[in-house]
Amino acid sequence: MGADLYIRVLSRECRRKNNRNFHRWITKRDEAQDDTRKKVCQDKVSLYHDKMYERGYFRDSYNSTSLMWRLGLSWWEDIGKMLDKDGNLTVEKAQELRDIVAGLPVKYTTLQELKDGHCNVDSPNAEKEWNDYYNKKKQDFLDFLDEAIRLRQPIYCSC
Repeated sequence: MGADLYIRVLSRECRRKNNRNFHRWITKRDEAQDDTRKKVCQDKVSLYHDKMYERGYFRDSYNSTSLMWRLGLSWWEDIGKMLDKDGNLTVEKAQELRDIVAGLPVKYTTLQELKDGHCNVDSPNAEKEWNDYYNKKKQDFLDFLDEAIRLRQPIYCSC
């Protein structure tokens, strides 16, 4: 479960370009007779799946990896109020959200919080890696909003 956001003009184009190869490799994987070939095909499935969502898409899960929670915001209570009746964040509201997010620090997460949230903490640098992850995710979200604003495109939100 999570919030899925789409700049439709971009996300549709990415899916259009990669959907055929994605399904072609699924078929090859399903028809593969040996594990080595299945893995090669699955790697291609993953590659084309990622390509289908490389532009015009942002996801934030409703769990301990949530960027909004690290910012002290809620998809339902804060962002949900900003959507129009069709579930879109208008360009003006995207700018408003961008200004809010840019002004908020990412709350530092401790190793204990990560453990409590069932995050993978096997690495000796887990705390730093997770905090770097949240900061990168914030920048990715700001970049996503910037792209929608620059293109003057609404963002469809399923949150």
